[in-house]
Amino acid sequence: MIEKIKGSIKNIDEKLNKIYFFVQDTRGNAKASIRYIYEMALTLKNNGHNVVMLYEKKEYTPVTSWLSGPYDEIQHQTLEGTNLAVAPEDVLVIPEIFGFIMEQVKNLPCGKIVLSQAYDHILETLAPGATWQQYGFYKCITTSEAQKEYINRIMKNTSIDVVEPVISDSFKKQAYPPKPMIGVLAREQREGLNVIKQFYIKYPQYRSSHLKIYVVYHKMILQMHYKNVF
Repeated sequence: MIEKIKGSIKNIDEKLNKIYFFVQDTRGNAKASIRYIYEMALTLKNNGHNVVMLYEKKEYTPVTSWLSGPYDEIQHQTLEGTNLAVAPEDVLVIPEIFGFIMEQVKNLPCGKIVLSQAYDHILETLAPGATWQQYGFYKCITTSEAQKEYINRIMKNTSIDVVEPVISDSFKKQAYPPKPMIGVLAREQREGLNVIKQFYIKYPQYRSSHLKIYVVYHKMILQMHYKNVF
């Protein structure tokens, strides 16, 4: 037993252990939560760790269909039709939405970490009264201090670390204030126009400005169409 422990510690020190990230198949749809996971996995890989992305089904759409970067260089594996063989020094990271997966892997002899990004997903797939600890998950990675405080209130005795998402340079503070926009939701178009005309009577200074007013009425919602009326 002592020799096995020493061997596991040696594998960790030499970065020979595996870090598994369970991810959802986006089916080609861009998702910031999946991008966050892949960025974390790629960072670990670039630092010499052995990273594996886990998918549930054999058929899945690679994230490179919508996410640019060398993410296809990361090893990928599916659970369907295979036996996940893990060692005690391996680490399994599962998003909070997959409570049913946590239950299925509770007996695996490896390190287990919950990756929590959305507070409303924490209890969604857990059985009533169930906690992460019951499935062997005593560690958590989350995205903000506010999220950490919330998790501490409902998941006691959990070690939580905060890893904030990297915000792209595309999202930066503008040099000038953005152009104001107003949305009006009405049952019929004439009702929306009536609100807009009253607005301009009360605030005539906006009539010649760059203010944009969009009206959406019932039929347009069904058609998923928006119209700029002014």
